[in-house]
Amino acid sequence: MIKENLHAQSDPLILMYLFSTLSLMLHRLRPELRPDVLSQGQSIKFARFLDLLFIHFNKIRDGNWYASQINTTYKTLNQICKLATNLTAKQLIDSYTIIEIKRCLVVSSITSQQVAYDFGFEDASNFVKYFKKQVGLTPSQFQKKYLKPVL
Repeated sequence: MIKENLHAQSDPLILMYLFSTLSLMLHRLRPELRPDVLSQGQSIKFARFLDLLFIHFNKIRDGNWYASQINTTYKTLNQICKLATNLTAKQLIDSYTIIEIKRCLVVSSITSQQVAYDFGFEDASNFVKYFKKQVGLTPSQFQKKYLKPVL
């Protein structure tokens, strides 16, 4: 992905497909295939959490909501996530959300305001603060840095 991004004729669509491929591979290699890390029950809960995250990341970033959907507590969900990935549930939610936001910003010339709406932010300024806290750049700065002009 880095080589493609640095290539003189880099194509955001190729980057999107590379990311999607890696994401699918990661999904296939989930910890439920590694019984030494998580118990079977933990693996099932983690897999259900990931399934829900992949569906609802663009509207729901509340770890308590995900925990309630898989009939567990937020504390238990955090423990499972930490065992599986060394990240908390909230860190996983934010990381996946930011990756998808970045993909949207790079693949299209969509405005920050539209991305904010698409990802369930009530206010564009809250979206900009969230993105800048996670990435260190505003969405428009990130987009300018990585979006290649179409010739």
